[in-house]
Amino acid sequence: MRNTDILLVCPPLTAASFTWRYAPYHVWKFSFSAKDHGYSGSNLGLAYLAAVARENGFEVKIIDGYLRDYTMEECIKRILKYDFKILGITVMAHVNLPDALEIARRVKEAQRNGHVVLGGIYPTLLHRRILKDTAADSVVRGEGEFTFLELCECVEDGKKLDGIKGLSFKKGKKVKVLSLIHISEPTRPLYISYAVFCLK
Repeated sequence: MRNTDILLVCPPLTAASFTWRYAPYHVWKFSFSAKDHGYSGSNLGLAYLAAVARENGFEVKIIDGYLRDYTMEECIKRILKYDFKILGITVMAHVNLPDALEIARRVKEAQRNGHVVLGGIYPTLLHRRILKDTAADSVVRGEGEFTFLELCECVEDGKKLDGIKGLSFKKGKKVKVLSLIHISEPTRPLYISYAVFCLK
């Protein structure tokens, strides 16, 4: 078994066609497949998390089940090859939320002691329900780089999670929700200025 501090996972997409609202599932998925069009589709969010964690001394591995077109069984098998302290699972869209929750459940059933954390837009919106009804230990809400880093440091040092802004987590039978990190609103007037784009 391989050791790593942090294992980051993008789940494979196993959803049936009826769960994709705006186009048939097979059309949508294959349009973004590296096998069909050479589009890498690498997960930038996981790359940012990995970069921040590595800069602070953590060893990080990434398993991108979507990019590699893994089946769920292939993805689970690869995850369970690692002895990790933290398993971070991203949820890119509503169609892969069930896949992320399936991974969390299967990892816990395998009696792994690592902390399982979810992130992305859907866990951010559904954090209370996810933590009440699933195997996840915590949810990073909003922009996650610094919240995730602080979570990793607390898990590593055995500290309480109570002071981590942007985190929701299980505390006994309750769900504790901490305030979000403040991020300034984008400066839209500058963004739409022709001067910024240097069009002349």
